[in-house]
Amino acid sequence: MKPTLALTHLNRREPIVYFGCTWTEIKACIWRGAAIALPITLGLIAVSSLPVLMVVPGLFVWLVATRMFLNHINHNRAGKPLYYERHKKAARHPAFIRAGTVHQCSRHPAKPSSRVARPS
Repeated sequence: MKPTLALTHLNRREPIVYFGCTWTEIKACIWRGAAIALPITLGLIAVSSLPVLMVVPGLFVWLVATRMFLNHINHNRAGKPLYYERHKKAARHPAFIRAGTVHQCSRHPAKPSSRVARPS
């Protein structure tokens, strides 16, 4: 899901299709849901006396987890451009360069404090 084009090009090339998400986001949510449902299903199969019947709850968990991921993306988008959440997360990262005292020098140097003992 890493964007390789500008956001305006992504909007033109990958439209929002279903559930307020693009096909790439839908496929990613399906795989994330499977990653959650598979260990749960395997655990239920290992514990149950009828292992074949535990596939049904596993499929249900997969569908619910996928739908929860899709709803999360759709809710957070709310009219924002594609990959807004990813860009917002990158902007909050400590490695992102921001304007401030670390990256800009002040025009007026700090005045010495009166509390500092001066040599006589």
